[in-house]
Amino acid sequence: MSANIPWTQISFNPLTGCTPYSDGCLNCYAKPMATRMSFNPDPKIAYKYRNGFKLTEHPAELEKKIGGKNKIVFMNSMSDTFHKNVSESFLFGIFDFIRKHPKHIFQILTKRANRLSIIRDYPSNVWLGVTVEKSDYLDRIECLMNTNATVKWINCEPLLGPVESDKIQSLDWVVVGGESGPNCRSMNMDWARQIRDICEEHDIPFFFKQAGGPGRDKGGKNLDGKTYKQWPKSISLDMSRSVIQLSLFNVDAA
Repeated sequence: MSANIPWTQISFNPLTGCTPYSDGCLNCYAKPMATRMSFNPDPKIAYKYRNGFKLTEHPAELEKKIGGKNKIVFMNSMSDTFHKNVSESFLFGIFDFIRKHPKHIFQILTKRANRLSIIRDYPSNVWLGVTVEKSDYLDRIECLMNTNATVKWINCEPLLGPVESDKIQSLDWVVVGGESGPNCRSMNMDWARQIRDICEEHDIPFFFKQAGGPGRDKGGKNLDGKTYKQWPKSISLDMSRSVIQLSLFNVDAA
């Protein structure tokens, strides 16, 4: 399984499976992928996804090591780290794992922002994010801002409505993308422009992933003819070089 997400490099999944939580979950990419993985010819991968998309903790994953230098790791791309059914002990284990890999950056993204306070002290190599599909979910930003995370970001993907709020002004990074796939819901480009303009006014790095759509090109990756691939300012020089190359590969082989 490749990360194949332009705002990260690799994925790592000590959790698999999830349940619908808000509007953005309607056409979840991970659910059909988990079903496919359960039939993978590699028995290790098939076993990992033996429960399909039922939330499953994988303690053995936290015994692994992520080698190499300066990777950006999307933690739990096939689940939600703060899902209500994730035990606190396992959640603490995830962040202990992150602390053991200080040279890598770990991106955490959740819709369950109400559980963010369980972790009192976030490791400095965590980029902590919440999904904000539209203005209905702005309260997630409030929960995010109450943490001590070094980098706080939002992912407006799929962007399903305007996000009109001055709460964006305090963020360290904003990612926007339209929904893709055969049943995708259309994104009004003015919604994306509004967020971009707020980011530019307040000097917040802005990353536009895609316009969305059912076709292979997913509506294109430009906004008003321009590519936006900006990254948090706290990123190191060595990591910046790594980001530019963005070689997509995966450590989640089992």
